[in-house]
Amino acid sequence: MNGLFGILFLLLGVFGLVTPRLAWYISMGWRVEDQEPSHAALMLQRVTGVFAAVIGLVLLLLSFSTV
Repeated sequence: MNGLFGILFLLLGVFGLVTPRLAWYISMGWRVEDQEPSHAALMLQRVTGVFAAVIGLVLLLLSFSTV
């Protein structure tokens, strides 16, 4: 089960890291009309993507351990 969540977090993290503007529109942009994301919002999206990718990688690696 950790492997599934790991893959999900890893994919979402990479998505937020690679395309922060699209990730912002999917998460917040649909709520506001005719607004562009600020530089701070895009940076926060990238940082969140990095954290999610790291958590996903850790979960994925933990799923392979034989403890």
